[in-house]
Formats: sequence, C-alpha cells, structure tokens
Amino acid sequence: RLTNQKMIYHKRNIVVDFIGYNLPDYSYAIKEFSAVINKNNSKPDFKLLVLPPYKFSKLPPKYQNKYINFYETHAITWESGETPHNNVAEILTSYFENAKHIYVRNTIQKKILEVFIGERDDIECLEDLGFREKFQKSTLCDNHDVPSYCAINNSMVMFRWFELKKARKASLSKVRLPENRVFFPVSIKGRVFSALLDTGATATCIRKLDDKLLEAAGMSSSDRKSATGADGHVMRIEGSVRLPLVINNEMVKLDVRVVPKLGYEMILGIDAVKAFGIGLDGASCTWWTKRRPGIFNWDR
Repeated sequence: RLTNQKMIYHKRNIVVDFIGYNLPDYSYAIKEFSAVINKNNSKPDFKLLVLPPYKFSKLPPKYQNKYINFYETHAITWESGETPHNNVAEILTSYFENAKHIYVRNTIQKKILEVFIGERDDIECLEDLGFREKFQKSTLCDNHDVPSYCAINNSMVMFRWFELKKARKASLSKVRLPENRVFFPVSIKGRVFSALLDTGATATCIRKLDDKLLEAAGMSSSDRKSATGADGHVMRIEGSVRLPLVINNEMVKLDVRVVPKLGYEMILGIDAVKAFGIGLDGASCTWWTKRRPGIFNWDR
C-alpha cells in the first residue's frame, strides 16, 4: 500500500494499464491509471483518477472533439478526478521507485509511461510476451458513466494472463529437454535466427518477427489453427507468412507459421528439410545441403 504516496513494499512485479488523451501542447494526460502487484490479484493495488489540467472551455474546438471521442469510448467526464494533473509524474515516480519489473500492454504505453517516470530498463511489454487478450467493457467501475473500456478492468485481465503464463513457464521448466539438439543458422532479410531442426514438425515455425518484416511479407491470418511438435505438444498459431529463408547461402521462399508460444526462436520442420535438401551425419555431428558445397558442424 501507499502511505503519503510512498511505497512501503519492495521489488514487486507490477502490471499496469492506463488511458488518457492528448493536449494541445502535444503532451499526454493520464485520466485513469491502475496497477496490480504479483501478490494481490483480487483488486488493483494502486489506482488514480486524474483531474483535468484546466476547464473544458479552454480546450480548442479540435481537442474538445477529441475528448468527446474519448468519452464515447471510456465514458469518463472531463471534470472527473481526484488526483491533480500536475502531481501525476511525481506520484508515479515514487510508486515505481523500487519495482522489480513493470509490465505494460505495448511499446506505446511504455514510451508514454517513461515520459512520466523516466527511461527504465525494467519496463516490459506484454504483447512482446504473447499477450493477445481482447478487453471487455467493464460494468464494475464507478469511474465510468456507463459500461466502458476501463484501465482497472484491463489491468486485471493483463495480470491474470501474466500469472497464467508464469505458472505454465514454471511447469515447463521442470521438464528435462533432450541434451542433443541440432540448431541451424537461418538468415531472413539479414537477421540470423538459431533454428532447431525438428523432423517431427510438419511445418517450419517462428516465434516472433518484426512488424516491418511481417508487413513487408504480407502476413496472412490462420485463426483457430494449431501446430504439433514432435513431442505432441499443440500450440496455437497466430498466422502464417511466406519468407525468404537463407541456409548455406541458398535462398528458398517458404511458408512459415508464427507461433508466439513456441519454445524456441525458430523450428525448421520437414518442409524445410525437403526444400533445402538438408543432410545429416549423426556420427560426425555434421550437416550439409544438397545444392551447395560445404559440410558444417551443428550447434548443440
């Protein structure tokens, strides 16, 4: 809890969500803020409802219309609030002073939060960790005139997802992985991936791609599809994309599945083995491709 806006606990993981609006001076004003810590998932640990910086009549018409649009989505009136606008940065800086990790929704929120508390290395984006939950309109928060998208509700959804991910990661860490695994260096548009060779996988999969690379390749939807690895584990697929894979200086375009919960950076399936004509010698721990010279040791 906070006493005079000071933290009295230390080194906690904090999941954060907030909503706000832009002002004519190009600054961002937080309207509703919610934070949940890792030892209390029944309700937010800390929340703010922030007063406006000045009367609504002082806003230029363009920004009055923008706030009207904000109200239509979040149903919080301009006049609502308890915390003075000018105190928000100081309050948040104090609150996060001893945080272990701060988890926000995405990179946009990370950049906004850093405007208030300064640049930090301990802020992580849940979307980078695979968060794709859809928020629902809250019916429980008194900050809103009608059921609307609410930072408090959002933070609870994010926190529950985060706790489930931690629990699953803990259970997976107890499983002993095979000691002998074959990894290939795969280049895609100049970026090198360490790809696990899995001949039990029917399709080549990747955990994450840059947004620019996905856009350039034209990502296609594969909703409600899944991929099965050699161990029988079924993973949900977010999409598929045709990418130029380079192995041993040979480029082959291949349909690659994007699987955020993939256990490795990339997996080469049997489709890649056939496309490149990959050969292996287990006795010497070497590999080669059919159409290019060279014999290489694999990374283990």
